[in-house]
Amino acid sequence: MTVGAIAARLGAPSGSIYHRYTSRDLLMAHLWIRTVRRFQEGFLRAAGAPDPAEAAAGAVAYVVRWAAERPGEARLLLLHRREDLLARWPEALSEDLARLNRPVDEALARLADRLLLVGSAEERRERVTFAAQDPGELLAVLHPEFVGRVSPGMPLDVGRVHHGPQAMLRDCWAVIFKELDTFPAAEEFVWSGPDRVIALGRYRGTARRTGRPHDAVFAHDLRLRDGLVVELTQVTDTARWHDALAPCQGAVPADEKGRLAPGPPPSRLPAPGLECFTGS
Repeated sequence: MTVGAIAARLGAPSGSIYHRYTSRDLLMAHLWIRTVRRFQEGFLRAAGAPDPAEAAAGAVAYVVRWAAERPGEARLLLLHRREDLLARWPEALSEDLARLNRPVDEALARLADRLLLVGSAEERRERVTFAAQDPGELLAVLHPEFVGRVSPGMPLDVGRVHHGPQAMLRDCWAVIFKELDTFPAAEEFVWSGPDRVIALGRYRGTARRTGRPHDAVFAHDLRLRDGLVVELTQVTDTARWHDALAPCQGAVPADEKGRLAPGPPPSRLPAPGLECFTGS
């Protein structure tokens, strides 16, 4: 769609649009920001419900319902990432993008405190933030008999069967998020009957210690019971996980299970074609 076509649809001269937006792409970037804010309005209302369990479940349901009711806007949100827009238009969009996710971050922090999850306040906020990226993975909607099957070959000793919501949170998600600033971006949902859905997408992020990008495809096979997720089977490209976590020369060593050994605060050192974190 051209700026001329947009102007014709609005019944306005093209010059008036170019006066405010220097290009069609910048206009689409502003539309993306507006769509994010409109999505956040309903999400924040749901996450602010008085009962924390209802708030968590309501926030998850809102994500799915919003995407189903507004497929065009949902597709628009998949076109860009905040970091990409900031890199392309640092002057035009920096102020808006800098505070764009702040309301959601604050709401998730409050929700984490209200849910009284195990661990410190910071750990609880991180876990809820990570889980909330995928509607099927929020702790509040897991069935008490939940079973999580994580791909064999995954690093960090998480590639196994986890029995129970707390075990999945403690022994899988929290372990992953400690080493990887990553999230699962679902791109397609395929329903197979009323109690089973397949989520297809990519994990995207950065390994915290190596600085390497993390990009791995996934399929999440979610089975439901009584409206709750009772089983999750994860299939992913485990090699990409190992690539992101692989230490560079002189980096903090990993043990035989792929877990990075504790050490002093890392310092950044250059390496050909990428950045690595190495122990001081």
